[in-house]
Amino acid sequence: MSPYLFLLVMEVLHMLLQQLIEQDMGFSFYWSCQGSGLFQLCFADDLLLFYKAYVAFINVFKRGLDLFASLSGLHVNLSKSYLIISKLAHDIRDNLLSVLEFQEDTYLFATLASLS
Repeated sequence: MSPYLFLLVMEVLHMLLQQLIEQDMGFSFYWSCQGSGLFQLCFADDLLLFYKAYVAFINVFKRGLDLFASLSGLHVNLSKSYLIISKLAHDIRDNLLSVLEFQEDTYLFATLASLS
């Protein structure tokens, strides 16, 4: 997919997720993203989604990804998708993983530190 086309497609996903977040009155942003309202970052062909680790919030993203797939035909590649769970949320780890069906990964920074 061309970079420009990818950017347009990610903008559509962003608008879908933004609409679902606005409709979900209980949604709460990840603590460091609250002020800016940041919930999504795209880089090259990667997408990062940020949220507080509650099953209700992850359901908002799941609904958005499912709706996006039904409208565009573009589905999440589960073999390349990872969920990084903070240490504070390990008590609901299994619930979070079962909703998205992603693989669990560790913090990127811990992975990079172990490589050096």
